Amino acid sequence: MLFANVQMYYGYRASSVTLLAGIFPRSEMRGLKSRLFYDAEYRYYNNRIGGVLARYENPNLGDSYVEFAMDYNGKRTFDTREAFELMTAARYAERDVYVGYDIMIGHYAKDYNEATKDDVVDNFLLTPFVGFKGEDFDIGVKYVQSVQRDRVNENTFECPKGVELYATYRYNKLSVHNVTYLGEAPFVYYGRYGKDLYHGLQHYAPPHTNYYDAVTICYSESFAKGSVLLDVGFTIEDDGTGLGTR
Repeated sequence: MLFANVQMYYGYRASSVTLLAGIFPRSEMRGLKSRLFYDAEYRYYNNRIGGVLARYENPNLGDSYVEFAMDYNGKRTFDTREAFELMTAARYAERDVYVGYDIMIGHYAKDYNEATKDDVVDNFLLTPFVGFKGEDFDIGVKYVQSVQRDRVNENTFECPKGVELYATYRYNKLSVHNVTYLGEAPFVYYGRYGKDLYHGLQHYAPPHTNYYDAVTICYSESFAKGSVLLDVGFTIEDDGTGLGTR
């Protein structure tokens, strides 16, 4: 386990360009922050990207960027299916208003076991968004489009869609965040492939209802001149069948 969390990568950083290649922290990506793409558990245990990242930022446009990344997260073996993800995100901010998108194209392929009935599963998620951000708040809306195809079984395209609303308010060291999803479950094959294919919250998968709401209250503190950060919080969730906390 000595090298379980090793990071080794080439990095080039300039005022507007970032280029990374190798094994680097997942936090280097500025986009794909929604738990639709990656939940907290996946980010904790899979906190690195093995691949490449390229990002352009215009320092004259504030919080604006466009980035592309590839994560090779499944090496093909006898009992492990090959998997990788292509990702791109962009954001354009003009004063307090911003627009952008997050896109992930997941490739979940075969292993080397000839007895295994498997083939490529296509997992595509697109979330264009628009929002309004002030000094202590952030509100916005995302359109969620999922395109799924299991080539070994149905071999047809499933295209569930929905809308995600989000809002954050901060006061000193306290913050309140709310996210609401309305629409069809985007993780069509979760019951078949689970977290091997989908890395987001299970609430986005059938048989959950077409409604999900979560409120998170968090307290943040820093120590040792900002070198140590502490976040303490809890979340209240409702998936249409009942309330839960975590």
